[in-house]
Amino acid sequence: MEFIQSANEVKTLLELERSVLSSILLDPSNFESIEDILQDADFYDPLHASIYKAFTRLSLDSSPIDFYFLKKELDKLLPNNKIEDSILMDIFSQSPLNPLSEYAKLIKRASMKRAIAKLSSELSSKVQDSSLEAGEILEFAERQLYALAVGDTTTLSEFLRPKDSYELILQNLKRAKERSGVTGVDTGFYYLNKITTGFNPGELIIIGARPAMGKTSFLLSLALNMLEKGSEVAIFSLEMPSDQLILRAIAIISGVPLQDLRSGNLDDAQLVKFQKALNELESKKLFISEKSNVNIATLRSSLRRLKMQNPNLGICFIDYLQLMEGDSKLQRVEMIGEISRNLKLLSKELNMPIVVLSQLNRALEARDDKRPMLSDLRDSGAIEQDADVIIFLYRDDIYKEREFNAKRKKLEEAGKKEKLEQFVKKPIEDAELIVAKNRNGEVETVYVEFVKHLTLFKDKPRKDYIEHQEGTFVIDDDVLEVEI
Repeated sequence: MEFIQSANEVKTLLELERSVLSSILLDPSNFESIEDILQDADFYDPLHASIYKAFTRLSLDSSPIDFYFLKKELDKLLPNNKIEDSILMDIFSQSPLNPLSEYAKLIKRASMKRAIAKLSSELSSKVQDSSLEAGEILEFAERQLYALAVGDTTTLSEFLRPKDSYELILQNLKRAKERSGVTGVDTGFYYLNKITTGFNPGELIIIGARPAMGKTSFLLSLALNMLEKGSEVAIFSLEMPSDQLILRAIAIISGVPLQDLRSGNLDDAQLVKFQKALNELESKKLFISEKSNVNIATLRSSLRRLKMQNPNLGICFIDYLQLMEGDSKLQRVEMIGEISRNLKLLSKELNMPIVVLSQLNRALEARDDKRPMLSDLRDSGAIEQDADVIIFLYRDDIYKEREFNAKRKKLEEAGKKEKLEQFVKKPIEDAELIVAKNRNGEVETVYVEFVKHLTLFKDKPRKDYIEHQEGTFVIDDDVLEVEI
């Protein structure tokens, strides 16, 4: 059923739209107060919508918002429909409004009512369609209602023209220029940002590693970097309880070793650092769900609700993919593929990056070079197709240390104590972030530091990074050649 407004309501709304537009032209600084409230699709009158779109473009271009530049922009937007000056002058003859934001909200509410009426009509039609399951209709309704709740009436349109992406492209260009090439969420890792431009809205990012490499620690290091730079972060921790995750975060922020925090053996200075870190973490917008038995439907609903309640939510982490539940009627490979496809769709719908940890196949352990490859992704080749960015976390020290310990044990058993003196390890361990897929950029390896007692991954100092060479571990290869 179409939403019907009375003639008087329409007349009042059109006058309100003209007054809002007039207020912007008379004082262009007014645009900043309402640009986050209104979109051009919120205007009832198509010409009013085009004028507001022109204001948006002028603002993004840093061009003056005046009558001359408005006319030029309208000529681009409406090349087949020349607008007479007299029509524009009539619109801009309206008295300015104050405070403008309150009147802009009235236009927004009217727009949402029209959109709700349209959605109601669509739902009514779908209910009558015997080929659709109730779950499909509910999913459609939830997705559309989410779009309305966050004020994105353009999402309800099925098709977009190239010009509809103009503002977004300009915003990204402007953001990249202001943030040293970072268009997405800043990872806190300089060279990772250089390769990926940050984690961008609509992207599905997969982080894969074998056990003991520190997947969860890397997730937490990324999340804390992002929180520090002002992002709001959600974590679905399907494996680790939230209290353990928070304890790790406190260790990273405070510099107090994780083992000391776990044992409770803290001196006065450490207690002060602990409390300070706890207060700092509490001040950030970090949301953690430790719910188990999560499937794509429950995750989607939870994340939509969280995004509605916190519109500035910037990124979501999931630890980890293989713990998510799927359709039991499907084979494991098909099930994981279905989950990854739906996560990609969800990242596009919510316009935010979703970062998912993933296990890797055990078979790579049999190779001499154990650095992961795309073929090592566990359970599904679909993950490779769906992901925009795939990063493998690799620490050579894990394997070298196993070799080191095995060699040392043999020497001890052989009673060759004099050779044990050669076994000395360096204190700093390195990790590799192998960017194996990057839909919009290069594939490279980024080297970072791992601070074991804090379970922290951090940027290498720029000087050290430039001097870095492969063969990062700790044990001199000559030591491993010692004969027993």
